[in-house]
Amino acid sequence: MQDADRQLKDAAEGMDEACRCLTLVGGNLAGLLQDLNGAPECLALFQPDIARLETEAKTLTRNLEDLLTARASQLKTIADMADRCNELEELRSKVLALQHEKEKACAQLDIIQGDNVRLRSQLTHQSTFCASLGSVLGTLVWKASRVPPVVDLLLSGNKAADFLCIVSGTLESFLETFNTEMPGPSADESQFIMAMGGIVTNMAAAPAGRQFLVSDPNGRELILQIIRILPVIPTPSGNCLKRLLLMALYNVSINQAGLSLLHEDGEGAIFSVASNCLKPESTSELRIMALRLLQSLTCDISNPSLLSQVPKQLIMEMANSEDQELKSLAIAVSENMQKAQERVKQAAVRNGHLPGFSGKTQHVEDLAKENIPTMASPQTTAWRLPTHP
Repeated sequence: MQDADRQLKDAAEGMDEACRCLTLVGGNLAGLLQDLNGAPECLALFQPDIARLETEAKTLTRNLEDLLTARASQLKTIADMADRCNELEELRSKVLALQHEKEKACAQLDIIQGDNVRLRSQLTHQSTFCASLGSVLGTLVWKASRVPPVVDLLLSGNKAADFLCIVSGTLESFLETFNTEMPGPSADESQFIMAMGGIVTNMAAAPAGRQFLVSDPNGRELILQIIRILPVIPTPSGNCLKRLLLMALYNVSINQAGLSLLHEDGEGAIFSVASNCLKPESTSELRIMALRLLQSLTCDISNPSLLSQVPKQLIMEMANSEDQELKSLAIAVSENMQKAQERVKQAAVRNGHLPGFSGKTQHVEDLAKENIPTMASPQTTAWRLPTHP
């Protein structure tokens, strides 16, 4: 900036000096011409000098014009440079201000990152503490809930519905977190979710608990939630949780309103759940649980559309199994289906629509043609779980 001002000052002084020189030259020329005009007789003598002087004056004038033009261009350039210097100073000031703001932002970011690390540590600690607390208290309540009076006591308060809502949300969030593999059985998270399922199963083992589950909106939502999540529980790490929830559904099916909920409100999805658990890759325990559930679901069934959703082929295969428990349960389910077939035929005869039903239930007749031995249906009893299954 100082260099530009100095150059501008030097240019102004040079212009002033050039103007003084021109004034002096002009005065001398004017005096000379006046002298010559006063002595015309000498004009011819000085004619060569006059011509040379005129030529030099024109050359000097032309050079001076070029010099002035160049100096004017330099002055304009210097003025532009001065403007650029001013803009540069402004930009430098803005850069310094931005650097200062950046330093302040970095300091604030360091503080925020420190707070974030501290909060993450607190959150991890709280999460671990809550999981451990839930595991301990849930396991204690699970063991206590195997006693029917304790279930009645739990239902007597005003928090039972809230508890069912918490269980439903916990199941959903748990499977969103562990959607590919559940943690080990000794992990607090696994023990907590198993305790929640065990409490619900023991609650459904008591008549009052079953009635509460199927009559309370939160209980009905929990039942449907269990039906939805059973197929997506990861295997084999989630087999224990699957068995537990199948027991809960079996206990619910003992209640007439619960059976109606599983049949109708679930839109037959319960049969898909059972079919999924009956696949050959499932464990023997899961298949037994699924057959017990199907035995309860097919008891007194009379809806042909639901009857068509029963996995007949899988049941026929297990009716010939070497595993006696699987075989006896499959036979019991097939007997229920044969009885249902008879009821459907009788209803069709009364309504005069027998031909319309024969096609829908042909697969049930196939079960009867397999020469499956018959057995007395076992007495229906609810499961109570004192500890992890």
